[in-house]
Amino acid sequence: MAIEVYDDFFNEINFEKIKNIVESVEFFWTRSTIINEKQYPKNIPMKMLMDKKYNHQFVHYLYEDKAPRSKFSNEILNLFVQTLEDKVPIRAILRAKANFNSCTENIVEHAFHHDYDPTDYPDLKTAMFYVNTNNGYTLFEDGDKIKSVANRCVIMTENILHTGTNCTDDFGRIVIAINYL
Repeated sequence: MAIEVYDDFFNEINFEKIKNIVESVEFFWTRSTIINEKQYPKNIPMKMLMDKKYNHQFVHYLYEDKAPRSKFSNEILNLFVQTLEDKVPIRAILRAKANFNSCTENIVEHAFHHDYDPTDYPDLKTAMFYVNTNNGYTLFEDGDKIKSVANRCVIMTENILHTGTNCTDDFGRIVIAINYL
């Protein structure tokens, strides 16, 4: 497996549950950098594509450092684990977070990166779930693009350099990213 794309990842009921949670006023977002160049390990490839003024997004951590970080963690992650296990067995989740990139006048490609050092976690996988449809996308270093389509999930191995974007045709682009073994 390098990259697998699953459209209609969740059944309609479960997709609406996740969408309603993530778009609710109770789902708090925190402003963060997209790529923290000072903390990014020097031994991991990364290529900044954006002007530094665009290096920010809003995040909502669901799971990190072996613990839930949100009151919504169990509800959202249980749905993912149940659905992913039919496709790819999950031994452990390292991190899960929702990313919100605001709409701008032009598409901004962020930075080619790995979420974790692939030598530390050679069997790490990343699931990227698109909450809303917009003209943003995930771009891979080889030039392949996967469009942001609501209820689409992209599963990839961690040794692939990738980047996200914002969008220009909706209020923003919302993606849930889960790194797991």
